[in-house]
Order: sequence, then structure tokens, then C-alpha cells
Amino acid sequence: MTDFRSRLTRFLRELRRRRVIRVAVGYAGVAFVVAQAAELMLPALNYGDAAVNWTIRVLVFFFPFVVVLAWIYDLTPAGVRRTASLDAEDAARRLAAAPIVKRDRLSNAIATLRFANLSGDPSLDYFSDGLTEELTASLSRVPGLRVASRTSCFALQALGLDVSEVGDRLGVRYVVEGGVRVGGQRVHLSVRLVDSEDGYTRWSETYERPLDEIFAIQQQIARAIADHVAPAARLRPADARVTTRNLGALQAYMQGRFHLNRRTERDLLRAADFFTEAARIDPDYSAAHAGIADAYAILLDYGSMAPAEALERSRAAAERALEIDSEAGEVWTSLALVRQFEWRWADADQAFLRAIELRPDYSVAHQRFALHLSWMGRHDAAFEEALTAERLDPLAPVMKATVGWASYYARRFDDAIAQLEQTLAMEPNFATARIALARALLLKGTIPRSLAEHRRAVVDSADAPSAIALHSLALAEAGQKAEARATAEQLQAMTKQRYVSPYYLAIPEIGLGEFDRALDYLEAGLEARAAQMIYLRAEPIVDPLRELPRFRAILDRLAFPSV
Repeated sequence: MTDFRSRLTRFLRELRRRRVIRVAVGYAGVAFVVAQAAELMLPALNYGDAAVNWTIRVLVFFFPFVVVLAWIYDLTPAGVRRTASLDAEDAARRLAAAPIVKRDRLSNAIATLRFANLSGDPSLDYFSDGLTEELTASLSRVPGLRVASRTSCFALQALGLDVSEVGDRLGVRYVVEGGVRVGGQRVHLSVRLVDSEDGYTRWSETYERPLDEIFAIQQQIARAIADHVAPAARLRPADARVTTRNLGALQAYMQGRFHLNRRTERDLLRAADFFTEAARIDPDYSAAHAGIADAYAILLDYGSMAPAEALERSRAAAERALEIDSEAGEVWTSLALVRQFEWRWADADQAFLRAIELRPDYSVAHQRFALHLSWMGRHDAAFEEALTAERLDPLAPVMKATVGWASYYARRFDDAIAQLEQTLAMEPNFATARIALARALLLKGTIPRSLAEHRRAVVDSADAPSAIALHSLALAEAGQKAEARATAEQLQAMTKQRYVSPYYLAIPEIGLGEFDRALDYLEAGLEARAAQMIYLRAEPIVDPLRELPRFRAILDRLAFPSV
């Protein structure tokens, strides 16, 4: 019922924001006037009642089309524009309202803004995004060059900030911007390198080439920019390599990245499909194989798929990506995730360190390494890695949330709450941040608010088993035992339709004081190699079990390294 009310409220809010109700009422008013006029005038013109009836039918027929068009498009001073999504509009509003945190501009730091799609065809947005992605990846391989995260660059660009403001917020000296137009089998590309301190263009170039030369153009741009920003560390030909030369594969990959970044179970499954399609089109596309590995590893982490299925897919994809390109930090990060869920702790450590060595500015490597260190009980090191990830990508909610998670696992609940509140101010529907906040509030003893946050997390996560399990735990801690048991039974019923990790089946039993049943589930998770068993060393909510011999035996079998 709560889920229905939340969705209904959001739907009504969207109707108002998109002016659908206003348009519908306006259309109905105009249609009524036209119908009345037709009823008065058409018989006088000898058209009869049939013409009047057909006029009314036409007006009724076009009503749903008008409503749909009002939902999709908006009339602005600049003309008709597609209406931005509520999440995108809210995110832009929150970023615009946020105070500018000025950072020292580093002379070797650069931000690449999204290339503008000048083709007039929104279906080609993927092409300009793909060029930006490839150029950013090439520049990140320049020794000594600091490259700002794509997420933060795109977020600031969406606000219409000038290059000076971008430099202030991201701490970069240089900004790359440009535009691309595709027509037939030719591409027109303009690009310039701007100094954010004085606004002057340090380098610019325009290319007019056959479409199949686009990747050679991208290499030329990367080398030219590297020569101007870091002349002492020239971009080697090997470092300017492109990961695919197939536009279809690049399109599928970019769609996969879009869904991967949204982090819901449905989006992760779609991301895996798009990455798989990219790898089918170009079997030697290492980034596509790494994307497959990442999507299934995160699905494992969320408890959305059984280990026997997801882990094998993730492992095969990561190892294939490594065969293709062993010098990419992204690939080693993907392999590190696989090694985590294989419980090969030392190998995971080495893979993360190799990823960071190859690409020190890759925020995802630092972010995932931070979580890994937290789960291993190395909280100080985890916090430093989380802060590094946030510094590299300051406008990405997942990076901010990871700082909160690191504080939570270190049992610094006040710090975790403050950080996660900041994260949710940026992205209110970010389910994993909401879950972490709800947990921290619960362990801090703020029960009423924790319950409210847990209920919201269930909605935001689309009824994810993890959110339901933790809601049951919170209900039990609040003394609402009957509701807690009913919620636990709801989770049990879900096992008939989908995979539910034994770890999440154990959580409600801890809250209900059924420790033997909780341990039964955890032992089942151990046998099934459930991904969530990696949390046991650090997770505060299992503290009631820590002194029990069966729990200590489970930890012994997991063989976590000494701190």
C-alpha cells in the first residue's frame, strides 16, 4: 500500500510538472467550444447530424494524442523541447543550489565535457557520448595527467556552467569541449582546449572526414591535447589506442553504461544485455567484456542473482577482458570484483592495486576498493580510499554514499548519517544510500526515523530483498514483532519467484531473536557461496551472533585475512 501511494504521488507530481492536466483541461475546453459551434453551424450549412457526430468523434480521438505529446514535449522560449525527466530536473536544481566548493586548479588536470550533438537527431546522442567516453579514456592513460570523472563533468555541463566554474568545482586547469555532426557517411567534428583560468582557447581543430575515420580522429585529438597539457609526458601510440572501431559496438556499450550507472536491478540486467550485444558485435572489445563482469558482479553484491549463475558469467567476462587488454585499469577493477566474490581476498587486493597503478584517477577502482577494505576490517584505509573516490568524482552520488558506507562499517554512525544525508540531498531516490542511512539510524537508536527510512528504501529499491529484510529487522527492533514476522514471511514467499540470498533470510531472524534459525541460513549461505557472506566480518547488525560458536566457525571458514 505504501508503495502504491508513493508511486501515485510521484505520478501526479509528474502530471503537474509536465503541464499534462493543464493541457488536457485546455483541450477539453476548446473541444467543447468546437463541438458547440459544430452543432450550431453544420446543420445550417446542410451537413446534418452525422457531420456533428463525426466532429465530436475526431475531437475525442485526438485527445489521448494531445495528452501524450504534452507528457513528452514542452513549449519553451527556445522552442519545443523534450521534457527532462523529473530525476534529471531535480538533480540539476539541487546542483545549481549547492554552494560552489572551489578547488585548487591543478595545472595537469583536465575535464572533458560531453561533445554536443549538432546533427539535430537525438538518436545520435550516443555517438557524441561515445566520442567523449573514448577521449576521456585515452587521456586518462597519459602519465601524470589528472582527468576528471565523466559523471561530474556531465553533471556540471548540464547546469550550463562556464569553463571557469567547471574549473573551480573540479579543480582542473583545462577543459575540453566540442561538437559533432554526422551526415550520411561523413562526420564533422570541432574541438577546443580552453584554459579555465583566463577563458582563452589554447588549441582548437576542426575535422571533416569519412565516418569510418572517426577513431583515427579521436587518437589525433588525444595526442594533441596531451602535447599541450603535459608536454613532458607525451601520449604514446599504445596509450592512444581505441577499445573498439565498431560504431554499433560503441552504441551498445554506451547504452550499457547508462543503465549500469542507474544501479537498479532492472537496469543492471539491461546493462548486461547491452554489454553482451557490444561484445557480440566486437568480440575483442575489452570494455564490453569488463562491463558484463561489472553488471553481474553488482547483481551478485545486491543479492539479485544466484552465485552459481552470476559469478560464472562475471568471471568468464573479466578473464576475457584481461586477455584482450591487460593494461586497462577498468579491466583489473572488474577482475578484482570477481576475486572478491570468489573469496580470494589476497588476489582481490592485488587486482585493485594493479587497477589503481594503471589508472590512478579511476574513481570506481578506489570506490570498490574502499568497500573491499571495509569488509576486510581495514577501516582507516577504507575511509581514505572512499575519500579519494569522492575527490575524483565529487558529483557522483555513489562516491558520496561510499564514504557513508565506510563510516558505517567503522561504526562511526554520526559521520555516516551526515554523509548519507548529503548524498540523498543530491539524489533522493538512491536506494543503496537510503538503506545505509536507515541502518545507521537504527544502530544509533533513532528508531522512528529509521523505520520511515526503511519503508522508503523498500519503495526506492523496487522491493529488493535486502531492503525488505532490513525493514523486518527495524520493525523487530521497534518492538513491532508481529509486523516484523509478517515482513519476514513476505521475504520467504519471494523465494518461490526469484533468488533471495540466505544472508537476507537470516537478517529478520536476528531481529526476532531467532539466532539458531539465523545461523541456519548463514550456514546455507556459506555452502551456496552467497556473495553477501563477505559482509560478515564488518557488518554491525550481526553483532548479536558474534560470540556464538557457530558464527565463529562460519568466520573461520571464510578465512578473512588478519587486520
